[in-house]
Amino acid sequence: MVNPMAVGGLFLVLPAMTVAFSTLPHRRLELNSDNVHWGYFSKLEQPRLTVSSGATVVVEMASHHACDDYDKMIKGDEGMESVFEWTTSVKGVSRRGATGSGDGVHVLTGPIYVEDAQPGDIISVEILDLQPRLNAEGKTYGSNAAAWWGYQARAPKADGSAFTAGTFTNTPGQNDETVTIYEIYSEGGELYATLAYQFSWPTVTDPDGVERDYIQYPGTCVPHDLEGFSSTVSDMGWTKVSPISYVLDPFKAKIPVNMHVGCMGLAPASHDSVDSIPPMPTGGNLDDKRIGVGTTMHYKVEVAGGLLSMGDAHMAQGDSEMDG
Repeated sequence: MVNPMAVGGLFLVLPAMTVAFSTLPHRRLELNSDNVHWGYFSKLEQPRLTVSSGATVVVEMASHHACDDYDKMIKGDEGMESVFEWTTSVKGVSRRGATGSGDGVHVLTGPIYVEDAQPGDIISVEILDLQPRLNAEGKTYGSNAAAWWGYQARAPKADGSAFTAGTFTNTPGQNDETVTIYEIYSEGGELYATLAYQFSWPTVTDPDGVERDYIQYPGTCVPHDLEGFSSTVSDMGWTKVSPISYVLDPFKAKIPVNMHVGCMGLAPASHDSVDSIPPMPTGGNLDDKRIGVGTTMHYKVEVAGGLLSMGDAHMAQGDSEMDG
């Protein structure tokens, strides 16, 4: 699976309900720190947009992996910069996760309140189009993390030894987690992803002084040290214990792009806030490659207005999300 959208975001066009009226003007929900909630769905979250049944809405999304390469996926994009700003004095989105301790990871744009939607109703969301978000140079990049979750959590490495992830696997000082930065390009009218470079996950200290030796907290920014990277992340207050190990000429795989939305759903009534990682009866983090253009998702409403949010858009994936 090629992780998504660390491109910085995707544009999603969808009607809020099944019945679409082409005469209605498009609405837009832009990506910025005021229009997202990070790592949770909540019935207490205030709507960022209110629409009628049949409305067509353009929603901008961001990947929580974007700060794996700030320069390629965030820098120069005001919306992305506002979401990922984290310095010694400012944190653009302060609450991350249902409890606020990073226990959910997805940057979710929304919620959208659908007028007249009441508990027991069904909100149908049809995906009309998906487009990659371009960076300030007109290019699209993404990130894939071979980390402690998914396949690596359940299988040994090729040499038979266990996959390590710092203190998470009780192996401090040892970490096999690897991030691949990829670029999207067009060929013959089709989009493909190819590997740009890879790096081993470093031990990072955030601007609040917390050190983490594995991929843990959403929105962690990597202070790269290769020539050509800006000092923006370091200037915000991020540091690392030692130089980063890079693979600058990785295998040039050519991966067909199949854009889809990894995490989309309504707020549940059961709790004030729920972690965005486990799927819910009201949708959420399904990570299904079929939730792309032409697909209609039907969500059961549990709270007034439904409160639709979405994020974690993927560039490509197989039949499961084997890594991030």
